[in-house]
Amino acid sequence: MRTTTRGKLRDGMRTATFKAAVRVPVHVPLSGKTMAFDGGGNCVEGC
Repeated sequence: MRTTTRGKLRDGMRTATFKAAVRVPVHVPLSGKTMAFDGGGNCVEGC
C-alpha cells in the first residue's frame, strides 16, 4: 500500500504515525523528486 497520496502522508500509515510521534522534522521522499540537505541536515531543496 502506498504511504502517500498526491504528495501527502496517508492517515494510519506507519510513516504518518512516526512523524506524529517525533519532535524532529520528517521529510518523506517522493518518487521522481530530488531532495537536497545542507551540512546541518536541513532540507534546502525539494522539501
